[in-house]
Amino acid sequence: MEKFVSVLDKYIKRDSKIISTAIIEDENKIVYSSDNWDISSDIENINTTWRNLDERYITISGTKYMILQISTERLVASTLDKKGSVIGFKEEERKIICKIEPEGQIHLGLMEASRTLGKLSSKKPYLEPEAPLGKVEDIKWATPKVLLDETQNLQRLGLLKAGLSLEEARVYLALLKKGEKGDKIGNINKELEIKRTTIYRIIDRLVKNYWVEKVSRTPSGIQIYVARPLNALINEIIQDKEEELNILKSFRYIMGEGLENGWIDIIEAKKDLQAFGEKSYDFNTLGIRGVDKDCGLIILEYNRAIQNKIVIRAALQLSYEKIWNSLQPDKGNKEYIIQDLEDIKVEDIEIQDYLGAIMYLKFKAGSDAAKNVGSGWITLAKHVAIPIDDKIYVIWGTEEKFPILLSMILKLK
Repeated sequence: MEKFVSVLDKYIKRDSKIISTAIIEDENKIVYSSDNWDISSDIENINTTWRNLDERYITISGTKYMILQISTERLVASTLDKKGSVIGFKEEERKIICKIEPEGQIHLGLMEASRTLGKLSSKKPYLEPEAPLGKVEDIKWATPKVLLDETQNLQRLGLLKAGLSLEEARVYLALLKKGEKGDKIGNINKELEIKRTTIYRIIDRLVKNYWVEKVSRTPSGIQIYVARPLNALINEIIQDKEEELNILKSFRYIMGEGLENGWIDIIEAKKDLQAFGEKSYDFNTLGIRGVDKDCGLIILEYNRAIQNKIVIRAALQLSYEKIWNSLQPDKGNKEYIIQDLEDIKVEDIEIQDYLGAIMYLKFKAGSDAAKNVGSGWITLAKHVAIPIDDKIYVIWGTEEKFPILLSMILKLK
């Protein structure tokens, strides 16, 4: 017992928020348990669940956890209401199970639990730290021959970089070899020696993510699956990445406009924050060049998911009313802030299934501004309100900036 307490005190740190620990030997023998955690009645259930790698839930001390990761050596699970987690490691001699507080960091707990279990192991290392390695000639016989299927390993590596798991990559490559005819799950199951139930789940994910397609069934009603051509998939991924890169570059352009060498002056930032309501909608025109501030974002947060169009419409109206008000006649002089401005109008539109609007303005005929840009209606800004969960993102911008902001917000979905 003292040995366990000593090792736990040394390797279980406060930062990981591990609040309870149990160490088990010989499957069912609890050799150490925190005073605040009794798992004696759960050991058989823990062992059964850990052996069956397809389980999705585990109950310990009356608390139900959803399994996030399970393998022959590791177990990670968390409560559905985010009130805590459990982690576990096992090896031939013993297993360690730890309970983590809700605000705890699972990756730190895993690292500490693994290190603790290693320090308790009685196995000797393959090579003692001080052992001499000898001369190269003396150990040439011990150099293994490594026979690699380099093509398939490189293919798998590429697919992992493209977002697939190792098993998903294996199933996809197996189907890819079948060409346009595809194959049924039973044959893939025999070829890869992966459980049929596991392959079904993998195939469902590959279909959902457009890596694999369902084609016509066999005469006996068995579903056939075909892998989509790899080149087409890679091209799509490249296009997505290029779009993300363009968005990031544009974001840097938008963000960097008011920064000196990439740094923010804290004093100026505070001033901007205090005057947000005014500065966000400062639309003084600069002749043919447009406006001072030509894009913006408002985030409105609610206490439930937003689906009501009236609420969305109200959020959208807030945006163009702010701009409208900034352009209205000065109360004292009864004249427009922009002297050459004749009129403003707002036209409701739909932008990619979202409520939107376009604000136009026109200048007085014969004015200096009209001589530069004409006296017809000119697009001042586009607006759109995008509901995502419990928030509405209202963006506005000129023809140039609006698509950039729109792409950034849609990426949040």
